[in-house]
Amino acid sequence: MIKILLCIIAFAPLLIQTAHAYKAVEENTVSYSVKYNSADYDIIYLQGDATFALGDSFGFSVGANNLNLNFSDETDNVQNLRVGGFFRNPEHGRVELAYQQFFNDGENEGLYSVTGEYYFDNWTLGAYAMSDELSELDDLNIFTNIYFTDNIRLDIDLLDASDNSVVSATLNFQMPEYIGNEWQFNLSYGEGFWDNDHQWGIGVKYTPDYNDTLKRFYRNYSTNIKSFFFL
Repeated sequence: MIKILLCIIAFAPLLIQTAHAYKAVEENTVSYSVKYNSADYDIIYLQGDATFALGDSFGFSVGANNLNLNFSDETDNVQNLRVGGFFRNPEHGRVELAYQQFFNDGENEGLYSVTGEYYFDNWTLGAYAMSDELSELDDLNIFTNIYFTDNIRLDIDLLDASDNSVVSATLNFQMPEYIGNEWQFNLSYGEGFWDNDHQWGIGVKYTPDYNDTLKRFYRNYSTNIKSFFFL
């Protein structure tokens, strides 16, 4: 755990080099998402999240969602609340500390996470660690994405916490010429190698009044949320 935190701390100065010249959040945003995942059981996600500026270099995000899990013999619902604070330089990357609380059958549990991501020109490399104790963030997850265009992105996640896949791929895209920049769509596929489970999914995100590219959305406006059971 200490090694993970040291890596993230060592990574932070790279972001700070020219932070004064850029805004961490160019404009406050509120988004609404729906996603359907199918495997041995089905998951329907309903989510709302927002990102706000804290001065020029910092921002914070809040989110809430409900998961409806449909098993062969029962249906269950899980609710989540999440808040995170981050430092971001849009030219270099982002570091975030977040807390999440989820509720199920009258019980609740809290999770902490630390995320670091570095922006290359057309791709991102990142990792996050998560645990119910801030001092024991030992669940390391690695992710990357590549922008084929400013409106099309492929995500690759190792140990994807959103659907328990060991590896997953998600294609995110906009169709501004047909429906405007407010809408983002995604198609995903995940594999769980140990139990031979696999999942596919389809989803949509709507951000009212947003009129920019998908790439700038995740580097200049909102954040690429990485957390348990969050889109």
